[in-house]
Amino acid sequence: MSANTIHSVDISSPQRRDAFVLETGDAVPTCDGGDDLHNERNALDLLDRMRRMSDAQVPEAAEPEAAEQEAAEPPEDSQEDVNEPPRKRPYIPVSLDVKQQLLALVRNHPDQPAKFFADFVSIQPHNLRKLVKAMKQPGFRLEERKRGRRPLLTVEDSKVIVDALQHEPVTTLKELQVIVTRRHANEQQNNGAAAASGAAAASGADDVAHGTEDVEQREQPPESQVLLAGALVQALTSTCGNQERGITLTRTFVASLGTDTIDWDAMVTLFLERAERERRPIHPTLEEGEEGNGEGDESQVDAPMQPYISLASICRHLIHGGIEMHGFSSMTFKVVTRRSDRCQRAEVRSKRIGVATKVHRFIQVDHKVVVFIDETHWTIGRQINRGHSPKGEKAFTNRMLARTSFSALSAITTCGRAFAVVVKGSVTADVFKAFIVKLLRWFDEAHGREQGVLYMDNAPVHRPTELNRLITQARHIVTYAPPYSAEMNPIEFMFGIWKRKADNMLKGKTLTDHTITKAIDDSFKQITANNIRSLIHHVIEKVYPKVFNGDTI
Repeated sequence: MSANTIHSVDISSPQRRDAFVLETGDAVPTCDGGDDLHNERNALDLLDRMRRMSDAQVPEAAEPEAAEQEAAEPPEDSQEDVNEPPRKRPYIPVSLDVKQQLLALVRNHPDQPAKFFADFVSIQPHNLRKLVKAMKQPGFRLEERKRGRRPLLTVEDSKVIVDALQHEPVTTLKELQVIVTRRHANEQQNNGAAAASGAAAASGADDVAHGTEDVEQREQPPESQVLLAGALVQALTSTCGNQERGITLTRTFVASLGTDTIDWDAMVTLFLERAERERRPIHPTLEEGEEGNGEGDESQVDAPMQPYISLASICRHLIHGGIEMHGFSSMTFKVVTRRSDRCQRAEVRSKRIGVATKVHRFIQVDHKVVVFIDETHWTIGRQINRGHSPKGEKAFTNRMLARTSFSALSAITTCGRAFAVVVKGSVTADVFKAFIVKLLRWFDEAHGREQGVLYMDNAPVHRPTELNRLITQARHIVTYAPPYSAEMNPIEFMFGIWKRKADNMLKGKTLTDHTITKAIDDSFKQITANNIRSLIHHVIEKVYPKVFNGDTI
């Protein structure tokens, strides 16, 4: 029997919505005892994380050659991770001499597979399958390929391609061709200038350039340190209610950590400068937008360049493992997901660290029951607005003419339980308040008078004053998710499982309100406690480490 609880309510009309809201009322259970959450604990946790980061020992790099040798030659008793995806085997071109030897073997042994010939020519079978199959065909002739000056992609070409795709994944092959061609044109121009100025001057300039790059790389602190300092500033600012007071307290606290290993005061300054810079709206001026478009500016007019590499070569380099041979990960073609630039701001990432630290303490240290709350929507059916009928008569049908919209307000707990209310229509502040009242009653029945933590996003229907009063009256804790951080809520992953199960149940059935509601209810009850615990474990063990490192989630 499933431990999940689900209710289906029709609030498509105002009368039914009012009846659902009045049914719940304002009576909520209250917990016996329990203290309110104080932001001071979160600030202390962040300060402790900064202290442990400062005390961390950096391994000495006294013998880099030995370290590289150990990395290149893993121990024989080490076992590969079973969850690691299999690596793609690279294709090695076969020389003309090997092809001639292979053709003689194939004619002498036409019935043998490719593995038989691989032992004679010392080449992997997957490199010979297509070639051996072609040689077995009647009339095959081995023709020597014309050895022209065919350009190949170098390691530097792979680097500029990877940089371009990481900056903008929707870069087309034509744009990549222009980027590679410009790189080679600039390289030839630089080589000519270096030859004219002399080898000594060129080597000195290279040394100065490399030294400047090394200094810049050394001056850039790790992103995780800057964001951790920003999380402490935000926690103390929330505690004091004044930003200037919070910054002063932060500098006072980090001064006690010392500057032997990490200068945390400089990290605070760097975070404040970055946050102020990211708040400024960026509007390109007319001069910047028209730069290089003037008719008299001959320096900005580029002469048409002959493409250095073909589009097919770039495509094969990306797909067939050529980029992997240069030490980069392969690039696959997939559906893009639009993401706002605001989600990568320093303030947002620092808020993620603060919230992740708080939730991690609730689960791992305080052992509280955390309730993850969110809502999702179903739009089921297809739009039907035209049909056939005799000429001069209207077309009538009893099927739904528009797509039916359902909303599910759901909650999952760290104990593996789930609760949901499915409504027909949209979710308003009153509907969400009624859902919270039902949720608190269900939580009281399932977990007794234990104090819980309610985790939800910053949607407008989640933040009314009356809703906070209800939760405070029940002595529970409310934690709001940082903006642009849906991946930190494990219930988002449960929605995918739930909808997939519901869609499978609706295949081949007539879409009515009863069948749709029944499929949603039955699919929700099929979600097990192990599924819920695994989703929460995935967020804690996989997503939160990325948050603490300042990576993209």
